[in-house]
Amino acid sequence: MLFGSFLLLYAFAKISGFDALDIQIKGLMIIGEGLLLLVVTSVFISVQEAKKKTV
Repeated sequence: MLFGSFLLLYAFAKISGFDALDIQIKGLMIIGEGLLLLVVTSVFISVQEAKKKTV
């Protein structure tokens, strides 16, 4: 989770460098990035739990 939030903050800092983008587009990109990281994190946790059960 900590790694995901770090990536989210990094993406926000990277995106905010483009002044040509509107605030709405930046917001959608940040929300999309956050949702993608949430899905990746939950899939990773599920795989780890499945590995624990088989061992």
